[in-house]
Amino acid sequence: HLTSSSSLSSSSSSSSGSHFAPLEPSSPSDQTQLLEILSASLGSLKPQDVMVYTPLLPRLCRLACLCVHQATSLHAAHCYSSCLNKMADGDVLEETLRRDMASVWSCTRSTDLVVVTNAISMVTWIAKALIMCGHTHGLDTALKLFRYGLENEGMVSSLVKGFEVLFSDQTAVQSRANIKLFYKQRLFEQLLPNIVMAFKADRSGSREYCLLVLSHLLRSVPQQVMAEELASVLPLLLASLDCADTSLSAVQALTSLTKERPALIGHHVASLLTAMVKLVTPPHPLKLRASSLHCLGLMSTLPHHQIYPHRTMVVQGIVGCLDDHKRVVRKEAINSRSLWLQLGSV
Repeated sequence: HLTSSSSLSSSSSSSSGSHFAPLEPSSPSDQTQLLEILSASLGSLKPQDVMVYTPLLPRLCRLACLCVHQATSLHAAHCYSSCLNKMADGDVLEETLRRDMASVWSCTRSTDLVVVTNAISMVTWIAKALIMCGHTHGLDTALKLFRYGLENEGMVSSLVKGFEVLFSDQTAVQSRANIKLFYKQRLFEQLLPNIVMAFKADRSGSREYCLLVLSHLLRSVPQQVMAEELASVLPLLLASLDCADTSLSAVQALTSLTKERPALIGHHVASLLTAMVKLVTPPHPLKLRASSLHCLGLMSTLPHHQIYPHRTMVVQGIVGCLDDHKRVVRKEAINSRSLWLQLGSV
């Protein structure tokens, strides 16, 4: 099985490509791509049948980390994740995790960028399989993956894609998956304090990484869950409005909060309105402009004494959107501006 990224590389380079070996990382891609068929089969297994295939797991783990063909690497990770999700708690599962997780983490220290990227993807799918079935190692693995990003700025892009997988409904298990209720909420509660702590530490490059991870959290958890953590989340939401990659998810989260928990954001309305007005004009993307205008319209329903002092600023900020070249933006601008104009002095 995998022992280190160096031994993995030497082992795979010594494999002969002259024979049929679809589970060897060094085999041609027209052989390794046959793994897609195995992925479909393993994804449909019943939990009681998975144990028959556990001898394959070390080879799948090795293939996922070392194969330069990205589709093959991903299918290998899917196969592994599917089996892991359906394995029963016990000595076999613990030994599998002990053996393979140590090997995969060793690959994240490789000097080969492809191996490191593959290993991050593999860790992501292992964490997802375990989190979905409620295994405690899943949350621990996700937290370790987040901390890895704080120490390895060059891999942030791959890590952010990994957290998108963790919080999405995408799964390697095609049927009969072992899925516990509220697994996303548990992951949110585990990660959020660490994200907030890392954001406040203000290390070089870590703030944007924290905001990117948070953006995936916000898209996936119910707004009631986020509202309970609003005191710690709101400073990050404000910062997210100034980040091009996270501003849309922040606006969408604030829109939901304005609808469902308006009292919670009332004390921060000045900062929110100032930041939101900046997002309604080009060069910001169409969807962001329209969403920001819609949110501004909803904020006109907040308590009068909190929003009236900002009426002139908002109305003037929206004026430029009335002749936007996109109809959806013009429509939202007209609705939002009319709502703010209706605010009279008391």
